[in-house]
Parts: sequence; structure tokens; C-alpha cells
Amino acid sequence: MFVKYLKLCRFRNTFDLELHPNPRFNLLVGKNAQGKTNIIESIYLFSSGTSFRSSEFRDMIGIDCETASADMVIARSSGDDKLKFSMTRTKKEFIRNSKNSRFSSKTGLYAVIFAPEEILLLRGSPAGRRKYIDTLINQVSPAHSSLVKKYTKVIAQRNKLLQMASLSRCEIKKIIPSWNGQLIQLGARLTFERSKWIARLNKLIPVKYSAMASGDGEARFHYQPNCGIENIGQDISIIEGRMEEMLSQREDDEFARCLTLVGPHRDDLVAMMGDRPVREYGSQGQHRTFMLAVKMSEVEFIKNETGELPVLLLDDVASELDESRNAFLFNYLRHLDVQVFITSTSRKDIRLPDAEDVNVFYVKSGRVSDGKCSNSNVCAV
Repeated sequence: MFVKYLKLCRFRNTFDLELHPNPRFNLLVGKNAQGKTNIIESIYLFSSGTSFRSSEFRDMIGIDCETASADMVIARSSGDDKLKFSMTRTKKEFIRNSKNSRFSSKTGLYAVIFAPEEILLLRGSPAGRRKYIDTLINQVSPAHSSLVKKYTKVIAQRNKLLQMASLSRCEIKKIIPSWNGQLIQLGARLTFERSKWIARLNKLIPVKYSAMASGDGEARFHYQPNCGIENIGQDISIIEGRMEEMLSQREDDEFARCLTLVGPHRDDLVAMMGDRPVREYGSQGQHRTFMLAVKMSEVEFIKNETGELPVLLLDDVASELDESRNAFLFNYLRHLDVQVFITSTSRKDIRLPDAEDVNVFYVKSGRVSDGKCSNSNVCAV
């Protein structure tokens, strides 16, 4: 699977761009604010249905524009797929082979993104880490997205009920059990699914990390479910029972704060090296090594679960990694049969040789050349 063609129209500050990528390496070189990350973002859109830069799809529409679109042709073993995202200020549509379609990772593209924002994942809020793992799970199990949406809707409605000043506590207690039932059922399933997939990812992370830095202890994600059951087995009813207990125990707190305080919307995912959290004890270099190991693990994780290698998107990563980690990353990429898109402000920062499988696109003001240049693998504006 690889991106064969990409076209953007009024996508952020990229008003009209066409790209014919190389099946292996594609370097997007240009100064800041020229539109390099727009290209990475649009490719990621076809893997997740969302942006990694913003939760609001309207942000991808150019300033003073009412519409935007992104077209892509994906080469698959079964043949080419023509995909399109069409956006207005009120809606977003996904079109596959000229027909409106329901988007999922199976109809789109598998992709792994490594951007500066990812480096901050370990230090940021638990909400960011929950979003990270749910997005990854959705690539290999598209039904997960529906589960998250249903659960989120229940939490929103339950919070709204707790916040209704026009109702007494007694009146709310008569209504809330129906929402509790849905919260428990969906929340237990979400907790179970997160635990299952994190365990599979954790089989890969220690191997990738130790290849770069041995002696730091076993690198892994430690899942901290809000239900408090950390060794989750196959019996979801045990999680449901624990959540029911917690709802009873925290009833006074929930009424006092007018918020739902029980459920996987309060889970966390903690990066560990041995028995120490990376966030508290890891150096800056260890944070970067951990996330690099995670991204390499994601590639293998997606291949193991789907049979497809994902496209790898590296947004200005060379500036975020030191010399040794840069060398390790690009050596790893040379031996990995995936399509790669890399943004950078300088070609010399990218440690890939000039070769037939490397295309260099110089991006300026949201535009690149049409590929017709004297050196077939180097395209300039």
C-alpha cells in the first residue's frame, strides 16, 4: 500500500497542489510556514479521518474559503483506490471511487505519524494519551471508533443531567440509573479493548527501545484504567462490577462536582522504563528515544494486525532528534519497505542518499513543481 497521487485544493494555505510521490522516500523541503506540514496532515487525514493538528476539521479549510478538498489515489495489491475528502464549513464528506462512503481505516490508508507534538505526548495531559491509543486502535479495529463515540455521548448526556439546576438530587437519582447502565456496559468494553491492544503494542516497544539504548530498563506503556483493575482478564463482567461499585462510592463527589468521575474517560497511559515513569525520571533524550521506539513499534503493530505496512509520516523529526538517534532512524528506514514522507527545512538534515527511490520536493507558498525537472528524482519550484 502506498500513496500514488495527492491533490490539495484550498487546504489551509495550500490552494492548488498536485504530487506524484515515490513509493519509497519523499522529502518535502522548504522554509517554515510554506505548507510542508499541510501535505503530511492531508495524508494523515486519509488514515484517521481527522487532523493530528486540530480536532476541528474546519481548520483545514483555507482562510476566507468556504470549501476545501483532498484527493488521493492509493495503490493496493487489489488495485488502485480513488479517495476524496470534501469539506465545507458545515460538513465533511468522504468519497471512495466516486461514491459517498463511510470512512474507516479499511477504506482509507494505514499511517504512522511522528511529529514534534508526539514528543510532548509523554509530558502532556492524560486526554492526549487516551486520544493517541484510541486513534491507533482504530487503525487496526475500525469498530473502536464507534465504541468511543457512543461512550463519549453517554458521558456528555450524564454530565448534562448532573448539571441540571432545575432538578433536585432526588429527581436526578431517579433518572440517572439508565445512563449508569450504558456507562458501565460501554465503559467496560472500552477498558477491555484498550488493555488488549496496549498489551500487544507492549510486546514490541522494549525490543525497539533496547536496540537504541540498552540498560535503561524495559520500556513499555503502563495502562492505568480508572476502574483500578490493572491485570484485566477476559471477563468483562468483572470490570462492569467494579465500575458499578465505584459509581456508588463516588455518588456524593459526582453530585458535588456535577461531573462523571467514573469510567475510562479518566484512564491514563504512563510511559515506563523499568519501574520508573519516563515523565518524572527520564531525560530529554530518553523521552525522544521512547517515542521513536513507539513509532517504530506502531509500524510493526499495524503490519501484524492488518497485513499491510503503513505509510510513515515524519514531520520535522530531524530537528527533534540528536545525531545518534537521527542516524539510527534513517538506517532503520533504509531497511524498511514502507513509503515515507519527511518534512525538513534543509535537505542536508535528511540522511538518505540521492537515489532512484528518493524524491525531493521543494515546497514554497503551498506549491511544489509538477515533477518535470532535469533530475527525475529531484523536483524544485
